[in-house]
Amino acid sequence: MSSWTRPTRAEPGRRPALAWVVATALSLLAACSLFTPDPGPSAVGRGLKYQTGKQQFDQFFSALHDWQVKLEQAPDRERAIRAQLAADLEVPEGATIGLLSADVERRARKLASSGVRTRLEVEGYDAQDALDVSATLRFSGPELSGPARRAAESVVVASRHELALMAELRSDANQLEKQLALSALLEDAVDETFRTAGPSKTAEVHKNLSDARKVIPLMVSRAREVAEDARRVVRALERAISTDTRTDSVEPPLIVAEDQPAAPAAADPEPEPKKATKRRSTRPAAKTRSAPAAPAPKNAPPAGDFVP
Repeated sequence: MSSWTRPTRAEPGRRPALAWVVATALSLLAACSLFTPDPGPSAVGRGLKYQTGKQQFDQFFSALHDWQVKLEQAPDRERAIRAQLAADLEVPEGATIGLLSADVERRARKLASSGVRTRLEVEGYDAQDALDVSATLRFSGPELSGPARRAAESVVVASRHELALMAELRSDANQLEKQLALSALLEDAVDETFRTAGPSKTAEVHKNLSDARKVIPLMVSRAREVAEDARRVVRALERAISTDTRTDSVEPPLIVAEDQPAAPAAADPEPEPKKATKRRSTRPAAKTRSAPAAPAPKNAPPAGDFVP
């Protein structure tokens, strides 16, 4: 019986053994298929959608496959958010969080030197629902406009998208853990459910369920890992852009994460019915003393100021 031995590191200038090259290539090919801990005949193990012809089993395997596809794309979705922010900020070096946060911090300090202080307020760091997160940028000082405003808006939008992805993936992880418990219940029902389908079919279903129980923990780990990456991005942006740490700021928000839908256009008001006109009296009106004008409130803002 042959035994596998750990290959030794090839010396400089020496080509590695063919067996080691083949083994390495096969391992790389296997790594290209996400969530495939045990390559084999199982459709679930190969990342394919598996169907049994039984509704309760097919619902389980269909949902599992959807999550496999979704979580395979999750890292790319998170990177795309950073890539968009890098494009908005015109950071040519790349979209790593270190480069992005450094650029945002430089811009925030420049604004602070001109009297504009900013603070990113974030809610939902522990959320598991995208509806429970928000990102709002508040500022004090002169009004933001032009490139500075557009950059600030880009930071807020990126933060909101990262938070939404984080919450979504946490929810997926929780749902997948429930699927793991469900797989154990289905396993107990295989023999009875497929009793008339023959031993080959029964073994096939058992194998796919077995691989599902190996795949699901990896999927949960992937979901939580990308969710944590998204959280770190928001934390870094929050620290970078916040130069105003006061908690009593009353300035209105600059932007609240997402564009609000435009209000529907108001319908033309219906013409009011004409009131009957009274005949003007020819008698002179009685003189009345006009009331004095109300005094202006103290510290009233000048015309044009926005009062939140």
